[in-house]
Amino acid sequence: MDALDSAYVPKVPAKNTGLIRTDELFECVYITDSYSLVQVIDIVCLDSLRNRSSITVKSGVHVISKLSVSLVERK
Repeated sequence: MDALDSAYVPKVPAKNTGLIRTDELFECVYITDSYSLVQVIDIVCLDSLRNRSSITVKSGVHVISKLSVSLVERK
């Protein structure tokens, strides 16, 4: 989640601007999903206690669920 711009996920510990938006993250996940070599994902800096609106958690859950379903469907 550190790759996301702090304007879109304000409670990420690493305050960075000029990074990717959440829709760009989801597009990256879509592209990554097309590679059969991808077997594992790692979500970093997803802290539900610091994020009252749950934007970070919702983004992380979307990424995890999309790739998890795809990994299961490949088998």
